[in-house]
Amino acid sequence: MKKNSQRKQNDDLAQKFIQEAGSLELTPPNYNSAVFVQASGWNMEKYFKRYYSNTSPFPVLINVKENEGMQYWLVGKVKEIAEEIFLRYWGRSVILKGIVNRYHQLAHKNDLLYRTSSYLFIKENNPKKINRLLSQMKDVLWSLNALLMFTVYFDKELCRSLLLKLKISPTSIDIDNIWERATDPITYSFARRREVYFLKLFLKGYSWERLAEKCQYFEASYDQVLSKNLVQGIFYKKYGNLSKSSAKKKLQLIEKGQAIKEKEYRKWLRSLNKDQQKLVIYLQAIMELRDIRKDDIAKFYTAMYRVAERIFAEAGVSHKLIMYYTFDELLKGPDYLISHAKEVRERKKGFTALVHYNGQIEYQIGLFNQTKKILHDFFMKNRGSNLRELRGQVGSPGRTKGKIKIILNIIAESKRFKKGDILVTGMTRPEFVPLMRRALAVITDEGGITCHAAIVSRELGIPCIIGTKIATQVFKDGDLVEVDANKGVVRKLKK
Repeated sequence: MKKNSQRKQNDDLAQKFIQEAGSLELTPPNYNSAVFVQASGWNMEKYFKRYYSNTSPFPVLINVKENEGMQYWLVGKVKEIAEEIFLRYWGRSVILKGIVNRYHQLAHKNDLLYRTSSYLFIKENNPKKINRLLSQMKDVLWSLNALLMFTVYFDKELCRSLLLKLKISPTSIDIDNIWERATDPITYSFARRREVYFLKLFLKGYSWERLAEKCQYFEASYDQVLSKNLVQGIFYKKYGNLSKSSAKKKLQLIEKGQAIKEKEYRKWLRSLNKDQQKLVIYLQAIMELRDIRKDDIAKFYTAMYRVAERIFAEAGVSHKLIMYYTFDELLKGPDYLISHAKEVRERKKGFTALVHYNGQIEYQIGLFNQTKKILHDFFMKNRGSNLRELRGQVGSPGRTKGKIKIILNIIAESKRFKKGDILVTGMTRPEFVPLMRRALAVITDEGGITCHAAIVSRELGIPCIIGTKIATQVFKDGDLVEVDANKGVVRKLKK
């Protein structure tokens, strides 16, 4: 923790967070969160002011305990940033090219640092050199994350309002007619991109151990990072029977399918007028940037975890406590961990951290339930809890009926999910894909067109409704519902 961070049992961080948020709209809780990275200051003003004129506060609150974790931030802030970039882009299209170029520069640095953070590097180098590497990686990634924050939330309603503000005629851009095609990503999804990367490494003859180290970030999420040995086992189970000839054939089929998709997309794009083309190019860019950002974040998580494994082993503290540790504490080394091990263990019972826009962190231990209730009541105020019909945005079209299964904690609850269930969750992330493959449909609290749930559901060809805000609050396991993802409506049916 930073020197200005204090443990204040009598201060209510939930109320402080609500007060600091002001009139800006909160996100639904982001489940499957952990202290490990979320409490390390990614929302600091110094990163955001590099790219945006909007400098309103962006506090983040993390509330975790064993097997449960959630994060709260401001969708209102993200919408303001999205509006700023879109208006700048429409006035001067080259803005987008500049953002993309800056992203690639930062991503290249992040990738170099990730490759440097090999197990051999960590084993052979002293703590000062390792800490310097991690600090560099954090600064690069948090700058990258701020740069791409404008991609996190963008939907049809926001797009329509911005075009009206620009006085663009509805007849010039018929949003309803082009939206579905325009928001079908032309680039590889994160899952397909990772598969292609793995296959190329496999064809180069890498050992299973080397494959696991290079691709360890595949199994990193916001609340866990798997060890290299576990990742190696997962890869061997999935690809153990793969031969070089079958890998080559599989890769060729993927690349051929992608080439056909890109050719059809370019032909369709040429059929549109200039304003329509301009909008489609923007939508495709923000979808690609948001999706590819996941790999950069996962690489940093993995590098941090590799260092944490060493420090925890030296301190004689269980690696199961890593996710309750903060970045700043990690840099202090084994002696700090040993002297604070008791407190870190206490965090499993409940840990709340309020990360201010200036980087200051305040925290409490043991007030998880109280914090959760305050924020739940504030978020649900005036929303209603007995709704029989819920509206969201179309993530992937289609209609179906089935029973709901609410999954908030992917680690603890995934075994409850059966083939043919309708998945209801706050938001999906890469670790949700196995469940999505078994799902009849997907419904999320969060989401714009760039969200993971929408992109993967389209790829899987299953109905998906995103951005309902309160689906996890108003539905219960076993509810029979009709999902009309053509209209963005979920209706509760009588059993």
